[in-house]
Amino acid sequence: MDYLSISQPSLLSLPQRIRQRIYLEAGLAIDCSIDLNWQINRNKWHRSDNESTYSLLLTCRRIYAEASFLVYSTSRFFIRYRDTKSLKALMSLTETSVASLAQLTIHLNVTSCESDGTYSRCCPLGICFQDTTVISEWQRAADYIATCIRPSHLKLYFVCDVEDLKTGHRAVQPLQSLPTLAECYVRLHQLRQPVLQALAVEAATRAMGGQWALIKDSVPFRFMDLPREIRFRILEYTDLVTPVSEVEWNPNDNFYLSFAHDCDEYCDLCEDNFPDGCLPSPHYVCQFHNCFTIEPQQVGCFCHRRHAAFSSKCACWIPPTPLFLVCQDLRQDAEAVFFSKNHFIIAPVNGCTHPVDASPDRLEALIFFKDFLRPTAQLFLRSLEIVFPPFNDDYLRSDDPAYQQWLQVIEHMCQLNLPGLSLSIVMADGPYDRSHEKQFRFPITKDQARTVFRMYLRTLSPLSKLRDNGLQFFFAALTSPYSWDALFLLYDDLDNPVSQTRSRAVEKQISGLTRRVERDVMGQDYDSSRFQGKAHGKSQWWQQQLLHDWAA
Repeated sequence: MDYLSISQPSLLSLPQRIRQRIYLEAGLAIDCSIDLNWQINRNKWHRSDNESTYSLLLTCRRIYAEASFLVYSTSRFFIRYRDTKSLKALMSLTETSVASLAQLTIHLNVTSCESDGTYSRCCPLGICFQDTTVISEWQRAADYIATCIRPSHLKLYFVCDVEDLKTGHRAVQPLQSLPTLAECYVRLHQLRQPVLQALAVEAATRAMGGQWALIKDSVPFRFMDLPREIRFRILEYTDLVTPVSEVEWNPNDNFYLSFAHDCDEYCDLCEDNFPDGCLPSPHYVCQFHNCFTIEPQQVGCFCHRRHAAFSSKCACWIPPTPLFLVCQDLRQDAEAVFFSKNHFIIAPVNGCTHPVDASPDRLEALIFFKDFLRPTAQLFLRSLEIVFPPFNDDYLRSDDPAYQQWLQVIEHMCQLNLPGLSLSIVMADGPYDRSHEKQFRFPITKDQARTVFRMYLRTLSPLSKLRDNGLQFFFAALTSPYSWDALFLLYDDLDNPVSQTRSRAVEKQISGLTRRVERDVMGQDYDSSRFQGKAHGKSQWWQQQLLHDWAA
């Protein structure tokens, strides 16, 4: 028998799925991040690190077609504009390769998130430059890939931080020439700019096949013709009610949110205590902030809370300003829902746990009531918390202008719907410091502690005027000036009866003072424990600080 006459089996005679498995076993690089600027960025995807992939691609046309499809359809490609040669790497890809692309990130101009030129996780590529030819180069690259891209297949991330609307229109214009994209993420400015934000949304919507023009030209739904009760119910499902039903405010940041739980930061703590993963209840809110952790770091940040950007995955909460600007009637409805369905926290300008050395020139609470809270909105306020920062020496002394401003704040609060208001006053504590020598109020003398106690009584006693005007629910949260003394003594010897007695004495002392203050304000028969259903409990900023202290 002539054995040579029998056809020999070969790799190409195997079924395609078997060949693909062999390619992977041979070392074909898939599902990886590939920088098309690798000739410039020496630390990126090197040929020497992927010899198996290159060898397979050079075997024959059929193997090249099958292997390259696996590489381009599963990997994440990135290209950044530096000079006129930068985008040529994209245009040098074959038509078949471009058609196989599933994810492409294009950075034309990326500015840093930090004012000092450094960069944070949200924008890892701190590059800032101006090049008059960048748009024309991008147009040429877009014209090339537009002829090759498969409709509804490519996920595109596009970043071009611009300074004005005209340049923004030029930057997104090439996107209109592309076939329909599976997903499109657009960012046009480092900071939130309403006009550029709207342009980013429109450009991304069009690129994904959205009927933007038809939406704008369609007959509007007559929302205001609905009964007011139904309008309120609808508005309760908008961002007027925050994910945690609370809103912080200070003069610098206006309305914003703090989040106590962050899956990205605290999952190691969750794993230690909850082997099955993060508890769904406290971590439900994690989806509403830090959306940049969803995508690989190289892609960049498309968070609409931080930038003028659009991302279908960004659900981060921002104040729903547009709802207040539609018309006067809708503004009134929005105010009613916003202020009645959230717990409001008036925070110190530098943060709730940042120790201060002196009273402010203008008290934050007075700015809120005098300059920010409209008279039409103040009757809807249902839950209010005023936070006083930890202080080193004394705060709101009777001869300070800020103390007189505090008395004005009380006058403003008399105009609220006091019978329906739950009021909390929090005297915050300083953060934990690993160095006990630098720890806030550690050690502390008796005279220093008396100064703290006198401040509490001096500040809270005038609130009795609110009781005379109908206030029914008042809660004080005071920090003992001896808290860190007692804690460190207990840390030194957990089993020492003296340490335990000292800790219990501090807790009893501050608990007694809290009851005294609440009764000075509300009357001797008042017991806040009977009204815990009206109390908001520890706010997000407070829980966040407890988590940080615990982790430290």
